[in-house]
Amino acid sequence: MSVSAIFGTGLVTVAASPALRQFQTPKLGNGGGLGMVIECSSRPQKKSTAHHRKTRPKKTQPWDIKRKPTVYAPLPPLPPDWSPLALSSDGSSATSAGDLVSDAVA
Repeated sequence: MSVSAIFGTGLVTVAASPALRQFQTPKLGNGGGLGMVIECSSRPQKKSTAHHRKTRPKKTQPWDIKRKPTVYAPLPPLPPDWSPLALSSDGSSATSAGDLVSDAVA
């Protein structure tokens, strides 16, 4: 509802004189009279990690709280990362096993 609807159309507005304008604060923006207004949200969104921590499933049942982690069988040994070196017959230089196989094929 507007002011003119409440009080009628007989309102008189007074323009500010140049003497009063010198005491006013300068307006910001592109002449619109509205500067940048910072507003704080009353219900800001949580960032992803905070949201996942807050909304994760909680353990409320006694059987679930006392439950231990699953025990798995030990993993088999990992394959070697490096191929072994085979010593040559004269003992002066070492060649890799892959080189010996490629020489035998050629």
